[in-house]
Amino acid sequence: MKNNLFLKKRGPDHTEVTVHKDFCSVHNLLHITGSKTLQPLFCNDSFYFFNGELYNYPKKFKSDTSFLPYLLNGVYNFHNTSDGEYSIAYYNIKTKNIYFFRDIFGTKPLYYSTSSIVTGK
Repeated sequence: MKNNLFLKKRGPDHTEVTVHKDFCSVHNLLHITGSKTLQPLFCNDSFYFFNGELYNYPKKFKSDTSFLPYLLNGVYNFHNTSDGEYSIAYYNIKTKNIYFFRDIFGTKPLYYSTSSIVTGK
């Protein structure tokens, strides 16, 4: 994929391509510690892409990524309730809305393209 040519080096351990009707996503995983969490995450008719760490997730959840759908349920108050270093892309299948979030310091990268090029070398 042309759009992924240079980004693949940021996550060489696994590349996941997801296509759903008019939505296509590519996620490159850099696995450092713990178990691998392949993305996108899917919950409540939405796709989630997460890079970083949330510090304030309740301990009843296994990880910050399992808590993410509950945190994003109130999309417009996200920055008031989250603590951590992160970048997040969230796509709602029903509404076709896409949201992008970064922590206030912007320490985690977030790249996106609106190109219609899905295949190719």
